[in-house]
Parts: sequence; structure tokens; C-alpha cells
Amino acid sequence: MTTLAALQAQLRQAARERFRRDITQPLVYVALGASDAAGVGASDAARSYVELLAARLRAHYRPDRAVTVRNLAVSGYTIAEIDRDELPQVPALAPDIVTLWTGGNDVIQSVDTSVFHDALVHILRVLQQTGAAIFVGTVPDLSLVPLIRSFPAWVMPLGDPVAYARRRSRDLGDIVLRVAPTYGATLVNVPMSQVLADPTLVAADGFHPSDAGHTRLADAWWAEVRKRLE
Repeated sequence: MTTLAALQAQLRQAARERFRRDITQPLVYVALGASDAAGVGASDAARSYVELLAARLRAHYRPDRAVTVRNLAVSGYTIAEIDRDELPQVPALAPDIVTLWTGGNDVIQSVDTSVFHDALVHILRVLQQTGAAIFVGTVPDLSLVPLIRSFPAWVMPLGDPVAYARRRSRDLGDIVLRVAPTYGATLVNVPMSQVLADPTLVAADGFHPSDAGHTRLADAWWAEVRKRLE
């Protein structure tokens, strides 16, 4: 009987072998997500964490292999919308690496936990079939977002936006922590609590990371991706 640890080890080894072969063909990186992945908060698209991660991949492979990036992220999307609109584009792209970061909009929009769970499972099943190395970001604690802390009590259930955002972030975050590894995905501990605690890392909108914040996020994604390339 194959254990979860054995399955994860097999998938990691398969990813390493995929990265090593066919270096004459571009490595294809596909990003799924919402506003942060789309680069909101950065001064331009080239400063988003997705593009910064792509730049590190290019530096790693230069001059032997090109890197192609397809960023499918759409600002404001929940996980169900990612599942509906972004995911169907992925198989035809034949990705080598896929990053998925979701949950923030689901917290704000009070998406039911069962809906979140089912969409995540479907996304990971489809991604697993592509043979790509899958990286899934953890759900940030939205109660730390400066903008949410300024919401009036009536905006969210319970009459307490901060407490509600904290609880919902934990509920959806637990689903990601539990489900992602069962499909061979690597969890990326996205350091949003550090980002949100530092005003220089938060964009002027009080919700998204600034250029420096996106750099901090790219550091976290790269730390896990790099391990699969070694």
C-alpha cells in the first residue's frame, strides 16, 4: 500500500526528471490565482511575484533553456471561478510548473467551505494529470489586511470583520493544508502576515502587496520551486 509520503516522493522525483530532460524545449510555467498573482499592487506587471519568479527560473536555466510564462490569474476571482475559467486552459499549455494561490476572495465573499474544498480537489486532480510540478500557496490571514480592519461592523457576518476574516481564513487555510499534499502539491508558506505587518510592503490600496511585498512573496515561492530543480 502506497503511503502519502511515498506518493509525494514519487511525484517530486518525476518533477525533477521532467525539469532535467528536453532542455532544448522551453520550460512552461503557468500561474493560477486572483489579484496578487495578476500583479495588483505592483507598479507594473514585471514587478509581480509571478514575473519575479519567472525571472529567477530564467536565471537558473540561462543560457541552456528558455522559460515561457502564462499568467492566467484574474483579479477578484474566487476558487470556483479559477476552476471554471482558468483551469480549462491549462492542459493544452503542457505546463512543467503550476502555481496556485487562492482563498483571499473566498474569505471576503463568504464562500462555503464545501464549495472551496470541492473546487480545490477538482483543480488539483486536473493539474496532477498534466504531470506538472504543482505549488499551492497557503491562505493568508485576511484579518491582518489594513483595509479589512477599517470595514464597518455591518460589512461582514458576526458584526466583527476582523474576527470573521480570521476565522474564515483559518477554515479555508486548513482545507489547503489538508488537501494539497494528497495530490502531490508542494505547499508554499506565503508570508503575508509579515508583508501586512510592514507598511512598506503593502500597496497604497491597503490590501495588496507593494513592489517590495511582491518581492517578498517571490522569495517564498522560489524557495520551494528551487528545491525541485536541484
